[in-house]
Amino acid sequence: MKILVVDDSKVQQHLVAKMLVELGYKEITCCGSAEEAMAHLGSNEVNLIISDWHMGRGSGLDLLSFVRNHHWLKNTPFIMATSEHEKANILKAAKLGLQNYMFKPMNREVLKNKLIELAKTHGLQPPV
Repeated sequence: MKILVVDDSKVQQHLVAKMLVELGYKEITCCGSAEEAMAHLGSNEVNLIISDWHMGRGSGLDLLSFVRNHHWLKNTPFIMATSEHEKANILKAAKLGLQNYMFKPMNREVLKNKLIELAKTHGLQPPV
Protein backbone atom coordinates (compact mmCIF):
# COMPACT_ATOMS: atom_id res chain seq x y z
CA MET A 1 0.00 0.00 0.00
CA LYS A 2 1.35 3.40 -0.99
CA ILE A 3 0.89 6.15 1.58
CA LEU A 4 1.55 9.86 1.09
CA VAL A 5 2.33 11.88 4.22
CA VAL A 6 2.09 15.66 3.79
CA ASP A 7 3.36 18.02 6.48
CA ASP A 8 5.53 21.12 6.45
CA SER A 9 7.34 19.86 9.56
CA LYS A 10 10.15 17.37 8.85
CA VAL A 11 9.84 16.18 12.45
CA GLN A 12 6.13 15.44 11.97
CA GLN A 13 6.83 13.69 8.65
CA HIS A 14 9.40 11.48 10.35
CA LEU A 15 7.09 10.75 13.29
CA VAL A 16 4.14 9.71 11.09
CA ALA A 17 6.36 7.65 8.77
CA LYS A 18 7.90 5.89 11.79
CA MET A 19 4.46 5.04 13.19
CA LEU A 20 3.36 3.71 9.79
CA VAL A 21 6.45 1.50 9.53
CA GLU A 22 5.77 0.18 13.04
CA LEU A 23 2.24 -0.66 11.85
CA GLY A 24 3.63 -2.69 8.95
CA TYR A 25 3.53 -0.23 6.05
CA LYS A 26 6.60 0.13 3.86
CA GLU A 27 5.77 2.36 0.87
CA ILE A 28 5.67 5.81 2.41
CA THR A 29 6.42 9.07 0.63
CA CYS A 30 6.64 12.41 2.43
CA CYS A 31 5.99 15.86 0.97
CA GLY A 32 6.53 19.19 2.70
CA SER A 33 3.58 21.13 1.26
CA ALA A 34 0.23 20.73 -0.46
CA GLU A 35 1.86 22.13 -3.61
CA GLU A 36 4.60 19.48 -3.54
CA ALA A 37 1.99 16.75 -2.87
CA MET A 38 -0.12 17.87 -5.84
CA ALA A 39 2.92 17.61 -8.10
CA HIS A 40 3.68 14.15 -6.69
CA LEU A 41 0.10 12.97 -7.22
CA GLY A 42 0.25 14.05 -10.85
CA SER A 43 2.60 11.17 -11.68
CA ASN A 44 2.39 8.73 -8.75
CA GLU A 45 -0.32 6.41 -7.48
CA VAL A 46 -1.17 6.46 -3.79
CA ASN A 47 -3.68 4.45 -1.76
CA LEU A 48 -3.94 6.80 1.23
CA ILE A 49 -3.12 10.42 2.05
CA ILE A 50 -2.37 11.67 5.56
CA SER A 51 -2.04 15.44 5.55
CA ASP A 52 -1.51 18.31 7.93
CA TRP A 53 -4.14 21.05 7.70
CA HIS A 54 -2.12 24.23 8.19
CA MET A 55 0.98 24.46 5.98
CA GLY A 56 2.80 27.00 3.90
CA ARG A 57 2.35 26.74 0.10
CA GLY A 58 -1.21 25.41 0.30
CA SER A 59 -3.27 23.88 3.08
CA GLY A 60 -4.46 20.36 3.68
CA LEU A 61 -7.90 21.61 2.68
CA ASP A 62 -6.45 22.79 -0.66
CA LEU A 63 -4.93 19.35 -1.14
CA LEU A 64 -8.20 17.60 -0.26
CA SER A 65 -10.06 19.75 -2.77
CA PHE A 66 -7.44 18.95 -5.44
CA VAL A 67 -7.76 15.21 -4.74
CA ARG A 68 -11.56 15.22 -4.86
CA ASN A 69 -11.59 17.20 -8.12
CA HIS A 70 -9.40 14.78 -10.09
CA HIS A 71 -11.12 11.62 -11.31
CA TRP A 72 -8.09 9.36 -10.82
CA LEU A 73 -7.75 10.50 -7.18
CA LYS A 74 -11.29 11.28 -6.05
CA ASN A 75 -11.79 7.98 -4.17
CA THR A 76 -8.41 8.07 -2.42
CA PRO A 77 -8.91 7.87 1.36
CA PHE A 78 -7.74 11.03 3.12
CA ILE A 79 -6.94 11.59 6.79
CA MET A 80 -6.31 15.11 8.08
CA ALA A 81 -3.86 15.35 10.97
CA THR A 82 -4.48 18.68 12.58
CA SER A 83 -4.58 20.98 15.54
CA GLU A 84 -7.70 22.52 13.94
CA HIS A 85 -10.54 22.28 16.47
CA GLU A 86 -13.09 24.59 14.82
CA LYS A 87 -16.17 22.46 14.23
CA ALA A 88 -17.24 24.54 11.21
CA ASN A 89 -13.86 23.94 9.52
CA ILE A 90 -13.97 20.21 10.23
CA LEU A 91 -17.50 20.05 8.77
CA LYS A 92 -16.28 21.94 5.70
CA ALA A 93 -13.55 19.32 5.22
CA ALA A 94 -16.09 16.51 5.69
CA LYS A 95 -18.28 18.06 2.96
CA LEU A 96 -15.26 18.01 0.64
CA GLY A 97 -14.91 14.27 1.23
CA LEU A 98 -12.57 13.91 4.19
CA GLN A 99 -12.74 10.32 5.48
CA ASN A 100 -11.26 10.98 8.90
CA TYR A 101 -9.15 13.33 10.97
CA MET A 102 -6.80 13.10 13.91
CA PHE A 103 -5.83 15.75 16.39
CA LYS A 104 -2.15 16.50 16.91
CA PRO A 105 -0.07 15.42 18.63
CA MET A 106 -0.69 12.09 16.92
CA ASN A 107 -0.25 8.77 18.63
CA ARG A 108 0.26 5.31 17.18
CA GLU A 109 -2.87 3.71 18.67
CA VAL A 110 -5.18 6.41 17.33
CA LEU A 111 -3.52 6.16 13.92
CA LYS A 112 -3.87 2.38 14.00
CA ASN A 113 -7.59 2.66 14.78
CA LYS A 114 -8.13 5.14 11.93
CA LEU A 115 -6.35 2.77 9.55
CA ILE A 116 -8.44 -0.18 10.74
CA GLU A 117 -11.59 1.86 10.00
CA LEU A 118 -10.33 2.68 6.50
CA ALA A 119 -9.39 -0.96 5.90
CA LYS A 120 -13.00 -1.93 6.58
CA THR A 121 -14.63 0.85 4.56
CA HIS A 122 -12.16 1.19 1.66
CA GLY A 123 -10.57 -2.24 1.38
CA LEU A 124 -7.11 -1.02 2.37
CA GLN A 125 -4.42 -3.17 3.92
CA PRO A 126 -5.06 -3.19 7.67
CA PRO A 127 -2.24 -2.41 10.11
CA VAL A 128 -0.43 -5.31 11.79
